[in-house]
Amino acid sequence: TRTGRQSSPPVIDFVRLDNQSRYRDALILARVQVPLGQPLDSKALEASLHQVYGMNTLSQSTYEVVREDGKTGVVLHVAEKSQGPNYLEVGLSVSSDLDGRSSFNFRAGILQAPINDTGGELRYLAQVGDEPGLLAEYYQPFGLHGRYFFGARAQYESRKIVTFNDAGDRTSEYD
Repeated sequence: TRTGRQSSPPVIDFVRLDNQSRYRDALILARVQVPLGQPLDSKALEASLHQVYGMNTLSQSTYEVVREDGKTGVVLHVAEKSQGPNYLEVGLSVSSDLDGRSSFNFRAGILQAPINDTGGELRYLAQVGDEPGLLAEYYQPFGLHGRYFFGARAQYESRKIVTFNDAGDRTSEYD
């Protein structure tokens, strides 16, 4: 058997970002903290890279420790999904009360994310069927951490509302 040799974590002298995404460098670097002149805390770095990956438009958020010109550093690699930034959403809903009444709706939409280097999103949805509707949403985070945001939504729906009596019988239906 061979015993492994455990070494202490390297002291980090520099951080470099390999950004292959639409996000600005400052936005990603603000979410990944690597203290310079300190030993590398790989668990904390991996946790912050999971947060970056959680923006849901990236296919990769990894790091590597490199040695250049006698200094040790961390290179962060961030790449966006190849299928973005436009995503198609579709849905179908069918329901029946097993008493001859049924409803059918088909929904299609497009999500554009990100639309800018700070992570803004646009969403458009259209629904046809028994309850037609249209929806447009805009989401824009502010600041490097995205703690604050602006959101706007415009929506049109034509819903059916059914009322029932205490015995559970349908009493009326409204459009």
